[in-house]
Order: sequence, then C-alpha cells, then structure tokens
Amino acid sequence: GQAPCDWRLPNVAEIQTILDCEAALLLDPLIGPTASAFYWSATTVDGGSGSPAPAWALSFTNGGVGGVSKTSDLFVRAVRAGSCVN
Repeated sequence: GQAPCDWRLPNVAEIQTILDCEAALLLDPLIGPTASAFYWSATTVDGGSGSPAPAWALSFTNGGVGGVSKTSDLFVRAVRAGSCVN
C-alpha cells in the first residue's frame, strides 16, 4: 500500500473547527488526544511585523487565537487534503 501524502497544516479557520466550545477541554472528542497548548495554523498574519511575518496560532487551552513568531516552537495538527495522484 501507498503511504498517505496529502497531509497539510490547516488554515486558521480549519483549525478552529476542531474546537468544541461546549466541552470542558475545548476539544472535539472525535479528534483524539491534544495537548492544552498553542497549535500552528498555515495562515500568515496580514500586516504582521517581523521577518518572517507571524502566523496565527490557536490555543487548545482557552480557544484564543493570536499571531505568533514563526520561529516559535508550537504543536501542529495535520489535516487531510484529499487523495494523492501519481
């Protein structure tokens, strides 16, 4: 079998859909274990200062979104983009 090659970093709107604001841990139980920390999105902050410009990150602690320097160490959560074509 062929290994999946369609994984990617979600944009800020997509990663926000993982949250379940009704849950105590702010996480949809179908997603599985996730650290209570900030996770990267693939969305660069428009007009952000710095080189490189910051990207949006989402907190799985409180649901907050903020611009973070791309040189920071944060968690990632990949999403599937579709099928691979060879």
